[in-house]
Amino acid sequence: MKNLRKIFFLFILSILCTSCIKDNSQIQIVFIKPYKNNFYYETVNRKIENKENKLKQAIIYLLEGVNQEEKQKNLTSEIPMNTHLLNFEEKKNKIFIDLSSDFTKGGGSISMLVRLQQLIKTIKISKPEGKEVFLLIEGKKIVYIGGEGITIDNPIIE
Repeated sequence: MKNLRKIFFLFILSILCTSCIKDNSQIQIVFIKPYKNNFYYETVNRKIENKENKLKQAIIYLLEGVNQEEKQKNLTSEIPMNTHLLNFEEKKNKIFIDLSSDFTKGGGSISMLVRLQQLIKTIKISKPEGKEVFLLIEGKKIVYIGGEGITIDNPIIE
């Protein structure tokens, strides 16, 4: 019986340790998955191409949208496909993410909230510790997006 407990304990420990090890060859992006009359956020892994800046790579992947494999899993994105990363600037303790104005166009207030949450959730996963993240649209700090005026706090992440 003691041997079974030891084996079980080691098994559980190996699972916990494996999940604690970060895979530096992967990056996580947040998309949405429709479910009945609702949706939920789902994180997917993508291969890192730009090892110098994981956050910038994550944002580029997010703006590119779902790939073919993710589409087959019924994943989607509320971020308009023609949204581009215009600039990514990292200073001492601040990061500035400048998106094209397409990010603010199309869809209603729910769509705006969901796309903003996709961006924020993706940033939180890859953001370096101790850095504030500011969202710019066409080079300008914004106070709100969309026709309904969804308020944007800058920094969007502290």
